Amino acid sequence: MPILKLENTCTILNWKEELDRYLTYQRADILEGKGEISRKTAENKIQDELEKYLKKNTLTERIDRDFVEVLNQKAKKIGVKK
Repeated sequence: MPILKLENTCTILNWKEELDRYLTYQRADILEGKGEISRKTAENKIQDELEKYLKKNTLTERIDRDFVEVLNQKAKKIGVKK
């Protein structure tokens, strides 16, 4: 069985070109340059969005728990065993 030997050395430039080609193939937007939003602004936005998500998720979990509890109470009344 023949063994395939690759002699290509991966440089940073090769890596960037390959990655750009892959992202273009995947139709992903590629940021040109460093962007316009500072790191601090991005971190603040991430923190705000995380807090909104956690607040909403906690509410959903509470509603789900209450719903399951009501279902269990109804099932118990009509004699359904778990």
